[in-house]
Amino acid sequence: MNLAHVHLLLNHFPIIGFAVGLGLFLAGLAGKNYELKRASLVIFFIMAVLSIPAYMSGNAAEETLCSPPEYHCITGVSATAIRAHEDAALFAFILMELTGFIA
Repeated sequence: MNLAHVHLLLNHFPIIGFAVGLGLFLAGLAGKNYELKRASLVIFFIMAVLSIPAYMSGNAAEETLCSPPEYHCITGVSATAIRAHEDAALFAFILMELTGFIA
């Protein structure tokens, strides 16, 4: 197991966990349930913490697919797609960390 595998394992938790937390938060708002809202805020915080190793392991995953220093990617892997993925990941990471901080 290498850091690319770690990246693939970790990056699903913040996505699914955020959806679960958002659902619980909306249910807590609709039902005026303080405990449910508080549980959703805890989930948001935990997902923000899990986002850190998921984001940080992305560079290792890139280096597995596109070896430095030339960064020639293996067949079937687009360096442009990796850059777009990295840009979207940075935006999502910032939003997730802000959400976790506010929670």
